[in-house]
Amino acid sequence: MLATNIFLVLALFTAISLGSAKGTLRGIGWGIYGWSFYGLAFLLDKYVTLSSHIDPSIVLDSLVISFSLIVIPHIVSRLGRRSAPVVAGVLYVILLLPSTIYLVLGPVTALQLFHFISMGKIASLSTLRAELTPFGRPMLLTQLAVLTEFVLFSYKGSMAYTSIRSVGLTFLFPPLLGLGVLYLFDSENVVSYLLAGLSFLPLLVSFLEKRPLQLGLLVSSVALAVGATLFQLTPIYVLPLTVSAGLVVPRGLQDPNRAKVRLGQAIDSGDTMSAKSYVSFLRGMGVSVEELICESISKGNCGRTFWYLRNYKADFSKCSDLKGLADCMVSKGVVPPQIVEYLNELKKRDPETLEKAAGVVLQKGERTERETAKRILFGEPVKTEAVKLPPLSSWDPSIWVGRELYGYKISRVIGRGGTSYVLYGEKGGERAAVKIPTITPGEGTKFAFLDLQGESSALKEISERSEDIVKLYGIFADRIGIKEVLSGKTENYLNYPPAVVMEYMGGGDAEELLKMEAVLNSEKWQAIVAFIGLKVARALSAVHAQGYVHLDVKTRNVFFSSSPGRTGGEVLNNLMTGKVKVKLGDLGAAKRVGTSFDQYTAEYAPVEQVRAILLGGGADPKMDIFAFGATIYKMLKGVPLNPPEVIKATDMAFRGDRTYLEVANNAYRRFYATLQITGDPQLISLVRAALNPEPSQRPSAKSIASDLERLLGKLT
Repeated sequence: MLATNIFLVLALFTAISLGSAKGTLRGIGWGIYGWSFYGLAFLLDKYVTLSSHIDPSIVLDSLVISFSLIVIPHIVSRLGRRSAPVVAGVLYVILLLPSTIYLVLGPVTALQLFHFISMGKIASLSTLRAELTPFGRPMLLTQLAVLTEFVLFSYKGSMAYTSIRSVGLTFLFPPLLGLGVLYLFDSENVVSYLLAGLSFLPLLVSFLEKRPLQLGLLVSSVALAVGATLFQLTPIYVLPLTVSAGLVVPRGLQDPNRAKVRLGQAIDSGDTMSAKSYVSFLRGMGVSVEELICESISKGNCGRTFWYLRNYKADFSKCSDLKGLADCMVSKGVVPPQIVEYLNELKKRDPETLEKAAGVVLQKGERTERETAKRILFGEPVKTEAVKLPPLSSWDPSIWVGRELYGYKISRVIGRGGTSYVLYGEKGGERAAVKIPTITPGEGTKFAFLDLQGESSALKEISERSEDIVKLYGIFADRIGIKEVLSGKTENYLNYPPAVVMEYMGGGDAEELLKMEAVLNSEKWQAIVAFIGLKVARALSAVHAQGYVHLDVKTRNVFFSSSPGRTGGEVLNNLMTGKVKVKLGDLGAAKRVGTSFDQYTAEYAPVEQVRAILLGGGADPKMDIFAFGATIYKMLKGVPLNPPEVIKATDMAFRGDRTYLEVANNAYRRFYATLQITGDPQLISLVRAALNPEPSQRPSAKSIASDLERLLGKLT
């Protein structure tokens, strides 16, 4: 029959195998600490004090033990979850089990034991006990206690020991536990039993983790008191333990900010288990999960914020600033967990950020998330059972009049064209133009602003920074919702149509101004054109500075805040005094520099813009400069820039024959060579430079604005 002690030792090393498979530095420290102090005390007592020399085999054995405790965790940490415990167990049994027996029993007795085992004879517990030296018996139990605690405290999955681990008592508790066992083993003194019981206190109270910091400090104090008492009874063995405990206890009083840094590093590296351990430690230091989440949101740390929301319940009401999460959603194109709770909190506190976050949900979220976002953002849709909806091919935009779209009460239709409807709406005294693209069966879902849902925040910020750009209030596009519209659910188009909501400009556009002959034929006309050009150039400079390309500069997209006037003098005066604002609109067509696009207007677009659409090129600011020149050209000449042969060639290229791209390019170069414009020489020179067929030869929007500012001073 196998001896009880052999079962105990085998069970111990099996547990060590499982614990050390985590490969933690904490476990390595445990091993070094436990073996260095107990091994040193044992060697000094048995082989220095009682003998005249140190047995080299004992020294070698100690080195094997130390080597094993340091190297094995590193080896198994690189293995898989299933293979790591097996490999660790084999290595421990081969290296540590014999070494432990050899160190504790001494060379002679250990070799005898190994001999008995090799012959199939297992010594009984009483025989083994008789062979142990007086010091060896308690030391064996002490080492077993050390290794057992090594497993318990190094295994991160055991959250019941957080309070002990959080304050560094992993270094203090095993010696005290070992000494308690020592007294329990060798003495019948009642005080010894009491002290031994106190040494188990950390294990008992560690299950109470509500206030782990205070609990850990209490346990630390009790353990130190026990150590001091034991020192009075047996100072020889307790002295090194008490000193070491005093050195490591302050480790527990860590700076929470340092722990936060480690937590962030663990999250960034994908070490979820370590990250959760740091969160538990910080909670013990009085730092709540809500505080960690709110801090991460305010700093705009997207990866860490998403990690917190995946692993912990958030209370967004405790965060003073919630904008960071919406910015993360926009930049990453991600709908995080707990999005409904987040949107509900934003609805109470920050409607603008709510629109930003809900826009991402409409674009990227699951069906239930999108429907919930719509209800939170816009309320319940108007019941449409009694409304007879026309087919998409003959849709009447007046059906929206009297309804509410994205919080705006629609009161009239401003205009309609081949690609969109423009409605007038109000919300809380704010006037807005709501631009809705037309949808026809078989058309698909390719609309210019659909892909801008994630860019809405950046474009809104650009429009708010520049007074020369029509303010963008929001871009709303539910890609899946559009597919449902195309499949026949026209009520979705009625209630939640794709839309760009922008500042309402009540004075019409530059195209309408060209129809006013009294203004067009006025001597002030070139000064008016120069002023409008200055505002458009400044707007483009702001757009380009943020890494975007407008892609649709034209007279129809140059707006006035109110009626500019009826005569040339009146118009110029209203513009110069700021009574009437001039702004570049339709920022919803903008794209980041270098990204693909499909937006162009034939009369204003350079040939390279068409080529980029057809052959996969990226958006370039020089395309806007050409369109700017084409806009000023039309205001000066009254006719579109691109001649019919250029437009016809580009149309043929779109029909499939790419060779017409070169035809269009050559046709424009011939036209440019004979370009004739009448007016101020400086203004003409500036327009010609903007219309250069070579994109690299065109000036920047910023330099154009500087030139126009100087020219305007001369013209006025």
